Amino acid sequence: MDEAHELLLKYAKINRATVDPERLRRVMEHVKKADLRKTDSRATKERTKGYRVLQLFRTSKLRKRTLICCFNW
Repeated sequence: MDEAHELLLKYAKINRATVDPERLRRVMEHVKKADLRKTDSRATKERTKGYRVLQLFRTSKLRKRTLICCFNW
């Protein structure tokens, strides 16, 4: 996080943009928290979602790949 903060300040200086370092840090923390919430909710959905064998035959592309894998095995 610190490295990213320093890098963003460096590029802001190169581009002659004015950036408040404290506000930048708050925005970065907010984005990190939002990303963690998004990741947690996605992981929860994937854990509760059950997969079935029939899903391997759902589309024609999946059917083809499943049959090729079974044949090779």
